[in-house]
Amino acid sequence: MNNCAFTICAKNYIGLAKVLEKSIKKYTNNIDFFIIIADEFDSNNITTEPNILIAKKILSIKEEKWNELAFKYDLTEFCTCIKPFVFKYMFNSLNYNKICYFDPDILFYSSSDVIYNKLNNCEILVTPHSLFLNNNEKNNIIEDEIRGNGIFNFGFLGLSRGQFSNNFLEWWGNKLLDKCFADPNKCLFTDQKWGDFLPVYFSSEVLQISRCLGWNVAPWNFEERKILFIENKYYVTERKNEIDKSEALVFVHFSGYDYKSLFSGHIQQRNRGHDIIYEDLNVVFKNYKEALLQEKKEIEEYLNKKYSYDYYSNSEKIELFHRRLFNGLLFNNINIGNPFDSNNKFFYLKIKKRKMFSKNNINIEKLTKFNMNKINKKLYVFNLFMRVIYKIFGYKNYLLLIKLLRVYSRYENQVHIIDSNKNLLY
Repeated sequence: MNNCAFTICAKNYIGLAKVLEKSIKKYTNNIDFFIIIADEFDSNNITTEPNILIAKKILSIKEEKWNELAFKYDLTEFCTCIKPFVFKYMFNSLNYNKICYFDPDILFYSSSDVIYNKLNNCEILVTPHSLFLNNNEKNNIIEDEIRGNGIFNFGFLGLSRGQFSNNFLEWWGNKLLDKCFADPNKCLFTDQKWGDFLPVYFSSEVLQISRCLGWNVAPWNFEERKILFIENKYYVTERKNEIDKSEALVFVHFSGYDYKSLFSGHIQQRNRGHDIIYEDLNVVFKNYKEALLQEKKEIEEYLNKKYSYDYYSNSEKIELFHRRLFNGLLFNNINIGNPFDSNNKFFYLKIKKRKMFSKNNINIEKLTKFNMNKINKKLYVFNLFMRVIYKIFGYKNYLLLIKLLRVYSRYENQVHIIDSNKNLLY
C-alpha cells in the first residue's frame, strides 16, 4: 500500500494545499495525499477532487460536539483540534500503515521517502523547532517563543500503525476536545504544546526525534541552518560552524508568511516581529514564489471563500470574545444549544442586546501595544486611574486587586455580563 500524507485547512486554503501536494508528488512516488477541509462548502452540489475530504463528513464526531468545537475554537485552533481524529480515520477507515501530517504552507525540495523510511523503526516521528545551542540575542528570543509554543513543531507529525501510536492518538485527541486553545495563561498552544510530554511517555524505540537538518526548515531555525544550492539540488548545513557536512533539504515550512505577497516576490512575515532573513534563503523563497505562481489561478479561485464557522446563521461575524464567552458557559456547565443560531435566546440574542459587536469592522484582537493608536496617552490615563484606586484601597488591597485582574481579564470570566448569577473564575 502507498504511504499517506495529509494536510488540514479551511476551504480558502485549498489552492495553497495543492501547491504542497504538487511538490511532494514531484519528488515521491507511491504516495497518496489528502486535503482535509475543516469547514464546509456553502452548497452540497460542489464537486471536488476525490482526495479533498470534508472533515465533518468523515469524522465520527456528533453534531452537538462538532458545533461546540467549531464555535469555541478559532480557525487555527479548530483545524488543529481535529488532527488526531483525521489520523485515526486514515488508520482505521482507509487502512494506511504510515501517515504524515504537513501544514499547508510547506514546500518539498526532495523526496519524502526518507521520512517514511524512518517510520519503519518507530511509531511516532517529530521534529524539534531548534537543534543547536546558541547564545546570541536572536536565538534567545526564539527560545522564549519555543518555551511557550512547545519543543516540537506539529506542522509535521509522522505516525506508523501500532499500539503506542494508537494510545497517543486516544490521549491526544481527548486533550484537544477541551484544551486546544492558543492560551499562554493556561500553558496551551493549540495541539502542539502537548507534544512536550512525548519523550517522557514513550521510549526511544517508539518515539524518534529527528535531528535531520533538512526537515522542517522554518523561521524558528533559519538562524541555525544555511541553505546551499549546488548543481540544481538543495542542501542544508549548520550555519554557525560552517562545517562541510550537509544534508539534503527535504521540506521548508513557510510559517507566518503572507503568501499573497510572495506572488510579487515581497517577503512579509506576519507572525514575528524579528524575522530572520539571510541571503542564502532567497533561493528557497524564489522557488516557493514560482510554485505559487504556477497555481495562482486555483489559489485565487478559493482565496476569497469565507470560513464557514466565522459567522452566525444570520451571517453576522463571530468575534473571539463570543467564542471565549461560550467556552466560559461550557466551563460553568451551561448548555445553551447551538451557538451558531442567531435565534438562540440564551446566547446570541443576549450578546446582541448587550451590543457585544465591534463597530466599523475593527478587529480588537489584532491591536497590540505596538500598533494601538496613542498607546502612551491611553497608558497615562489608565495609570492615573490606577493611582486613584491605590490611594482609595491602600497597598494590600491594591495588590489583591491586580492579582484578581490578572485572572479576571480573561474573556471566559466575563460570563457574568450575560448571566449575573455566574461569578466563577476560569
